[in-house]
Amino acid sequence: MWRWFCWHLEGNALAVLLAILFAAVFGWLAAFGIPVRTNVPNGFGPEWDCVSHGKGDPTCIKNVGKP
Repeated sequence: MWRWFCWHLEGNALAVLLAILFAAVFGWLAAFGIPVRTNVPNGFGPEWDCVSHGKGDPTCIKNVGKP
């Protein structure tokens, strides 16, 4: 009756471990959210294109062609 419910880990061990890992990562992200910093002030104004990095100062390039 419960023959379909049997776990045979001989060939499925990798699939089971990956499923557990995926569930753990998904649970962590669901509980604590995606770690993104959105309160980083970067830039000098609309004529600058700035990119923030994880550590250190942002890299900024001035748009010469824009008015």
